[in-house]
Amino acid sequence: VLVTAATDGAFLSTAVSGDLMAKVKSGQESHGAPPGVYALIVGLLIWPATPLLVWALAEVRQFTKRAESRFLLAWIVPFWVMIELIPTKLPHYPLPVFPAIILLLIGGVTALSNPSDGRARWRYLAGLICRYLGIGVGGLLAALSLWGAMRFGGETSREAMLFALLALVIAGAAGLCGHLWIKQALWRPFFGMIGAAMLFHMVVFSGVIPSLSRIHVSSAIAAKIADLSTPPVAIATSGYQEPSLVFLLGRDLLLLDPREAALFLVEAPGGLALIEARQQAAFLEAASQLELGLMPPLQVNGFNISKGQDVLILLYRAEIFDAKASKE
Repeated sequence: VLVTAATDGAFLSTAVSGDLMAKVKSGQESHGAPPGVYALIVGLLIWPATPLLVWALAEVRQFTKRAESRFLLAWIVPFWVMIELIPTKLPHYPLPVFPAIILLLIGGVTALSNPSDGRARWRYLAGLICRYLGIGVGGLLAALSLWGAMRFGGETSREAMLFALLALVIAGAAGLCGHLWIKQALWRPFFGMIGAAMLFHMVVFSGVIPSLSRIHVSSAIAAKIADLSTPPVAIATSGYQEPSLVFLLGRDLLLLDPREAALFLVEAPGGLALIEARQQAAFLEAASQLELGLMPPLQVNGFNISKGQDVLILLYRAEIFDAKASKE
């Protein structure tokens, strides 16, 4: 409300008409995917609870007989259908229904612990699948961590690979504990699975991801600017305008188009322009028209995860005019 009031409604208008509606109409920023994607990856998103999903599916007929389950299904199904139909897909979109999903999974396991007659076959098949599903999904997540370390490790690929290998070992331990829990119906392996899964996520989010230097483009830009012998009096960016860059460089960062960036360097000779490579041609054309001399640019390359594409950022400064040298 405060942001909307401060911007005279422009923030809300842009968020709804510009961002939300664009995502509803088509896949935005390389995140487009067909309907059904969330159903395919839900096992990855809820791991290590993935085996419970099979158990709950074995109890699907029983869900409609309980008021609690009907409430949870009414919570999940409409929202799930909506996000499946929206062309733009992001992993965090299903988060609002995760609590309901987990409660349903717990209900399925509770019902299976006291099965009625005629359901022994379903219980056996569900248990057989669950024994190996947790191991398979955990292994897939660990493999994705290894792939990420190799693909996006960059200068810190060695550290990323070590963390990814550690995550692989922990995922294997979690899968083994889950296998023993389902096979032996003992609670000790269950708590071992939960503990190992928590440790796995800690290693991935505190070790692997921070070590993927190629995805931390804004941090690399900030570090490059900090190493400059002469700090810029002002900074503008064109083409790469991620929120993380504003957080790192401050609210005074100017978000401009290529021509405006060239004009900025004319008006602020001690300034610095960050130009994404796809905007370089337009920027150089504008600089030529303005007869703006430019110093050789510094470069920062990486991978923009918000748009799913490799990026090259060029750091341009105007040539320093030496009046004394020109007189000589």
